[in-house]
Amino acid sequence: MSIFTRNGTIEDFVKQRPVSSALIILNSLALIYTMISGGFDVYNLRDLGGIFPVWVIERGEYYRIFTAAFLHGSIIHFLSNMIIGVSFMGAALEKAIGSLKFFIIYFVAVIGSGILVVFLSEPNVITIGASGGVFGVLGALLYISINRTDLISEQDKKTIWTFVAIQIFFTFVNNSNISIPGHAGGLIAGFLISLLLLGRRKEESQDIYY
Repeated sequence: MSIFTRNGTIEDFVKQRPVSSALIILNSLALIYTMISGGFDVYNLRDLGGIFPVWVIERGEYYRIFTAAFLHGSIIHFLSNMIIGVSFMGAALEKAIGSLKFFIIYFVAVIGSGILVVFLSEPNVITIGASGGVFGVLGALLYISINRTDLISEQDKKTIWTFVAIQIFFTFVNNSNISIPGHAGGLIAGFLISLLLLGRRKEESQDIYY
């Protein structure tokens, strides 16, 4: 069965994919607070915890690497990350590898993404969004499609590669208001941590008779 197949009720989804569910809830609460505290104004997003590289470096406000991962610049930005990124890709990954490993991959990717944003982005530009974690999910799925094909179907592999191609295209070709360091950092971190957590597919043992 495909890891992207979803059956049951919303309650079943929450029970089977608790980390994905928690991410959707936390991001939703952050969106509501953003809207009632000043909206998507760049200064409000900065004050709420967006990554502002110059403050991270000069003031040591490293917490922004985490808080920025729950903020979004518009409702469309929020919906694209939550529906496609977390509810579809994230839930599929959590189903394939379990909640604990999914949690680790997501937040390692958030850290990796945030670090690249801090050191490679413009120092006075605000960066926000769950894309670092989402691209970490994508990196993990890419790793699975190469080294852990025992966890997925052949159709899953095609779906993953399609998503990878689409996301890379929009990141580097249609890159207005898109953080290339953020996306690249998440993708790389997600792929590398998957190597440590998931290993490689074990070859089936063969009996040798003499």
